[in-house]
Amino acid sequence: MIRDLKADIITLKLGINVYGSGSLNSRTLMHNVICFIVFVRETHQNTPIGMITPIYSCDRETNPNHVGMTLENYREELRTAF
Repeated sequence: MIRDLKADIITLKLGINVYGSGSLNSRTLMHNVICFIVFVRETHQNTPIGMITPIYSCDRETNPNHVGMTLENYREELRTAF
C-alpha cells in the first residue's frame, strides 16, 4: 500500500513487533528490510524515507527472544540495512 500511495515523505517504524513475534532473525531481517525499501522505491524514487528503530524497552534491550535477537541486535541490523 505504501508503494502505491502518493507521499511527500515516508516514515517507517521497524523492529519492535518483529522482536515480539520472533519471526525474523539476523539472517532474514536485513534481507526483508532491503527488499521492502526496494519495493517502495519502485514508485517513490525521490521521496525521502526515514526510519525509526525500536523504542526503548528495558526488559528487551539485552534479553534475547526465541530466535536469539535483542532489541540492540535489531537496531544494529536496521542501521546496516538502511
